[in-house]
Amino acid sequence: MKHKQTLSILLLIGFILPFSIGCQGLDRTHESVVKATDPDRARIQSNLKWLNPQPRIRPVSSDQMYVFCRVKNSSGTDVDLRRAILDEVEAQGYRLTRNVDEAQFTLTADLRYLGETATKQHDAVVGSAIIGGIAGAVIGNNSGGRTGEGAAIGAVAGALLGDVTEKRNKDREFTLVVDVIIGERIRGGVNTTREGNQSGSVQSSNAQRTGAGYETGRSDAGSSERQIYETTEEFLYHENRVTASAKRLNLTLEEATPSLTRRLSRAISSALP
Repeated sequence: MKHKQTLSILLLIGFILPFSIGCQGLDRTHESVVKATDPDRARIQSNLKWLNPQPRIRPVSSDQMYVFCRVKNSSGTDVDLRRAILDEVEAQGYRLTRNVDEAQFTLTADLRYLGETATKQHDAVVGSAIIGGIAGAVIGNNSGGRTGEGAAIGAVAGALLGDVTEKRNKDREFTLVVDVIIGERIRGGVNTTREGNQSGSVQSSNAQRTGAGYETGRSDAGSSERQIYETTEEFLYHENRVTASAKRLNLTLEEATPSLTRRLSRAISSALP
């Protein structure tokens, strides 16, 4: 009996050791199990959401479909959305212009954020239990032991492998946030009231008490100012924010970027009428 237990333990070590040492082999095994048990985790899942409902922008005739487009990157990342957005705008039938005076629409897209989003991690126990079950069957058969003994050993293998796979194999999600401003030219112009972001105020208070006659005095003074003015513009502007995310098992930023860029550029260009 002791001989069988010792043999089972040695077989267990012999099964786990190659996976523990060969991490790439472990990853491939885990990914194949995931594909079989939860195929959605093995392919890129993307999502896109607008912060506000899309505004009603007036359409124009085809000979007026000129767009002045500007793409900025306030996030400081290396991702360049400009070419993708310009291509999609042209694919919608619009013509790009560098002269804002002849444009019927303006489109400004500012990349504000790109990075990994914390996600709730899937439990690696399910996949590892399958691997452990295989291990238990192999060990039980090779050791000549009973099925229950092999299953118990397989459970140990599954637990150990689960701890390793949970640390190495994660569902990673990357999110991209873009601020979008669309301007539509309005005949007769648009009256706009603008207010400065800064305001200043001064407050002072003085009090005085003198002599046995108990004479008192108090004065208060204050002043405040803010900047505000009215202007007439040719465009009515609509502001919105769009977020796109991509998620997959062991996803990298390099793999997520093309999917995010394609979906965002199509959504932004489609916001035009």
